[in-house]
Amino acid sequence: MENTLSVNDLKAIGFKHIGGKMVRDIGQEFILNNGRYFVHLTYTRFTNKCVLKIQTSVSENSEKTLVVHSIGIRSLPELLTLFEQLNIL
Repeated sequence: MENTLSVNDLKAIGFKHIGGKMVRDIGQEFILNNGRYFVHLTYTRFTNKCVLKIQTSVSENSEKTLVVHSIGIRSLPELLTLFEQLNIL
């Protein structure tokens, strides 16, 4: 069985932590510039999965467009598949 998606997985694919205390994995904010737009990700970890909220914007601090409100992700390969489907990576 694969490990649950972690903060280190997000950092490994280029996300930068921008908000929330790293003491607990609840409501952590991350950002990624994919070369076309900015991807804003809110990460909350539960025991066997993570719940993500994904938004995009044209610049780092501009208005965000909601892409996915709440989705359960269990592993990095699952997240990468979703990002490929959404044309994020």
